[in-house]
Amino acid sequence: MTFENPHDLKNNAYKRKAKKCLQKTCSVKFLKKRLPIVNWLPKYKFEFFIQDVIAGITVALTAIPQGIAYAVIAGLPPEYGLYASLTAGLVYVFFGSCHNVTVGPTAILSAMTARYVSNYSADFAILVAFLSGVFIFILGILNLGFLVEFISIPVISGFTTAAALQIAASQLKSYFGLEGISGNYFAESMENFFNNITTVKIWEVVLSTVTVIVLLLLKKMGQGCSRTDGFAKQLRWFVSLSRNAVVVIMGIIIAYVLKVSLDAEPIAIIGDIGNGLPKFSWPPFNTVVGNQTYTFYDILEVLGPESVVVPFVAIIESVAIAKAFAVGAESQSEIKSKTLRSKTKKFVKKAFSMNLVRRRLPITNWLPKYRAEYITQDVVAGITVGLTAIPQGIAYAVIAGLAPEYGLYASLTSGVIYMFFGSCYNVTVGPTAILATLVAKCVSNYSVDFAILTTFLSGMLMFVMGIFNLGFLVDFISMPVIRGFTIAAALQIIAGQLKPFFGLKGSSGHCFGESMQNLFANIRTIQLWETVLGAGTVISLMLLQKMGQGCKQTDGFVKQTRWFVSLLRNAIVVIIGMIIAYILKVTTDTEPLALIGDIGSGFPKFSWPPFSTQVGEEVYGFRDMLSALGAQSLMVPFVAILETVAVAKAFAAGGRIDATQELIAVGLCNIVGSFGQSMPITGSFTRTTLNHDSGVKTPAGGVIKYKAEYFIQDVIAGITVGLTAIPQGIAYAVIAGLTPEYGLYASLTSGVVYVVFGSCYNVTVGPTAILAAMVAKYVSNYSADFAILTAFLSGVFMFLIGIFNLGFLVEFISMPVISGFTTAAALQIIAVQLKSFLGLKGPSGNYFAESMQNLFANITTIQLWETVLGAGTVIMLMLLQKMGHGCKRTDGFVKQTRWFISMSRNAVVVVIGMIITYILKVTTDTEPLAIIGDIGSGLPKFSWPPFSTLVGEEAYSFRDMLSVLGVQSVMVPFVAILETVAIAKAFAAGGRIDATQELIAVGLCNIIGSFGQSMPITGSFARTALNHVSGVKTPAGGVTKLNMFDKEL
Repeated sequence: MTFENPHDLKNNAYKRKAKKCLQKTCSVKFLKKRLPIVNWLPKYKFEFFIQDVIAGITVALTAIPQGIAYAVIAGLPPEYGLYASLTAGLVYVFFGSCHNVTVGPTAILSAMTARYVSNYSADFAILVAFLSGVFIFILGILNLGFLVEFISIPVISGFTTAAALQIAASQLKSYFGLEGISGNYFAESMENFFNNITTVKIWEVVLSTVTVIVLLLLKKMGQGCSRTDGFAKQLRWFVSLSRNAVVVIMGIIIAYVLKVSLDAEPIAIIGDIGNGLPKFSWPPFNTVVGNQTYTFYDILEVLGPESVVVPFVAIIESVAIAKAFAVGAESQSEIKSKTLRSKTKKFVKKAFSMNLVRRRLPITNWLPKYRAEYITQDVVAGITVGLTAIPQGIAYAVIAGLAPEYGLYASLTSGVIYMFFGSCYNVTVGPTAILATLVAKCVSNYSVDFAILTTFLSGMLMFVMGIFNLGFLVDFISMPVIRGFTIAAALQIIAGQLKPFFGLKGSSGHCFGESMQNLFANIRTIQLWETVLGAGTVISLMLLQKMGQGCKQTDGFVKQTRWFVSLLRNAIVVIIGMIIAYILKVTTDTEPLALIGDIGSGFPKFSWPPFSTQVGEEVYGFRDMLSALGAQSLMVPFVAILETVAVAKAFAAGGRIDATQELIAVGLCNIVGSFGQSMPITGSFTRTTLNHDSGVKTPAGGVIKYKAEYFIQDVIAGITVGLTAIPQGIAYAVIAGLTPEYGLYASLTSGVVYVVFGSCYNVTVGPTAILAAMVAKYVSNYSADFAILTAFLSGVFMFLIGIFNLGFLVEFISMPVISGFTTAAALQIIAVQLKSFLGLKGPSGNYFAESMQNLFANITTIQLWETVLGAGTVIMLMLLQKMGHGCKRTDGFVKQTRWFISMSRNAVVVVIGMIITYILKVTTDTEPLAIIGDIGSGLPKFSWPPFSTLVGEEAYSFRDMLSVLGVQSVMVPFVAILETVAIAKAFAAGGRIDATQELIAVGLCNIIGSFGQSMPITGSFARTALNHVSGVKTPAGGVTKLNMFDKEL
């Protein structure tokens, strides 16, 4: 009997795999799949020719005017659109897989490139076409077509609807012949439209309107006709399909007649169309705009995310069209079976029916059924809610930085409007703490007018959403999202109110970090009377709330009184506070308590919302105000929608909520309120609860037991992981641009903390390549302090999420998202390390494109010794990994040794690399290899995380550091959470993972680590896998690893 060598068996297996792959790639089947013309051309029949010619002529009569139109939308000369249709059509004949599909420029892609053409030159549009093609081609070559299945229809619909609105808005200038610019964004286009509405040109409007009407009539003319009908219907069908070409020809004739007869050009002409075929040349990898030269990298920087978004949109459009026509629909008339007349008739009937009036004006529904006995209950509920709404309105106005009357105006106008339009009788609308916080920044930085304008814009957005029946969109907002947002807002509100609570000096701050910074910076300025009254108010509110527990409106007199007093607790503490403040002012002849001032009397003065305002000496136009509001103009209505629908659902008593009607109602409340100096309003949970309890009837009123046998296994696992963790810690510190000891400190402190708090014994925490890459930019541009602060902030973020039991949120992060993110991060890390691998000059670069640019720019500076050692290290790691295949810890001595060496391969190659470097240095008396430097000895010095730092001669405060870190301060903990939970799940062996506990554990690892100069850490897949195969039994396996770190340091 003969036995084959295991290595020969593996080599044969590899050969078979390679052979199979080559056979698959170089087969006729593969050729037919990737070059479809080879499949259908041999089967081509003569009768197909006539049909293809007719289809070609018909499509061309549409493609030519469309190509010209899309080029104009993109700001390009008309021939660019024709070139695009021509070349795309030729190539698709050979490679396209769906015979119905016709490729070419589209309105969405034209709108997306318009910005770069108008600001720079046509070369940017051509380069976008090239980059998009390369991106899509690579996706196809790598068989990644399945990824488009993850793009849902609602996403596609939403995107195309938004794009359609932007295209329509940008074309208003041309439609009406207005002066000024079209604008690159919807808001900018609409602003230009209203600013230049007086410059409308009559001939432009007439021709545009006639064109639209003719297009609609020609489209309608072809309904019910097909290519196979008789001559008359066939002619109607052909004219209908060629309607774009027809109106273009008519437009040309009209323009020519007007020019000749009037001896002027009353209509704007797009100019001559260049003749001849396009000149073929290389895409413009560099270009000159004016006197400025743009290199390939400069163009990429200008394009930014557009270079990825454009191919993404192109993929969505292509696949959506291919899917739509894969079922064999022959014409548009077969897809749309309903005629325009029936649709219009149905729409008119629906729009003017009594059913819609009752639905959109609910007062007409409940007022005729109103009973006399309801009056008493509604009055009681109204008085009860009013006694809460008044102090709350004042309080929320103060939070927003407004005079108290603004909060009262908001409650008054919104209550009246909601009575007519509200669909849920329990709901009470008015200002809320979250909305007050959102507008506070604009009020403090600018003026009250910005709050009123926000109210108007929020109302308009919600009202329009309601009119277009978009209430269903709120169902896509899950409860975890709502809870997460409200918790974050609650924390911010609490932090913002710490200043008045303690009577501190300084500003309250617009964000949580700023408020907490102010608290600690001014902690010594606490005012005694403010703190006593603040604490007394909170205690009184809690006691009064508790007093009403177990009592109802229908109980006896005593319990009824307790219930009533409990419900009115807000009004009671405000009145008591006013009395105390008055007594102190009279008796002490001073004002020991800060007063909000007089409340303006009378009703609000109704006037137009402030579409322009003056702050100091600076005048703000409507656009300036929109720019200052920024994302706030969308965030406020978004939050208002969330709160209103959440409140309505909570009090619907199992009934269905008409979310669309709620949007209309609250939208109108804000619109009308903005005319009466109101701050933004929405449904209020506290007042709605009070309303409900008052009987309103209508809108008018675990320990692990450690065993001895675990010890040996944990020690073995700890040593094995330690031999990997030490070189990895050094490597990750180098990736982050830190000195090696930072990586060792990170592994050391995180290991100790995780032993105590970790819930998954297999998991090993420490620095990872992704986190190292994420902080590298800040270390290289600023200092190591930014990495340490990131570790602290990440820890705080994760710890708070864990403390508030929000671990379940990680379940909403899908594996495709995790895989996509880690793949992108891996490519970035590889690109950054190419400089070190090849010993190149120049910076590594913080981004993939920047790193690749540096690689090609400095390709001639490759260092021989660096490249040899780098390649040798990679080959040795692969060989050592392969050496351990088929070996386990429980095998005989030889296999056990092979397993151990394979597991310790990172440490082995580091030691060998050090020896080679030392020999080269001694023998050549030089340093042919770049050395990372000495590793600091001893344990890390524990100190406070760097809440301020000095980079060169520039001092950075905590706020400055947060500003520099930006979204990174959230992204790093987000990635850390992803990695930790993904690893814990992978090694849970089917058991349940306590994600909340993992967040607490890793959060504490980062917090405590930041006191010991640690970089950010999370669960490490490589070391956890090693820990698992080493037979670890408890988190105590990390203790042995820590001893090894102690010796290393």
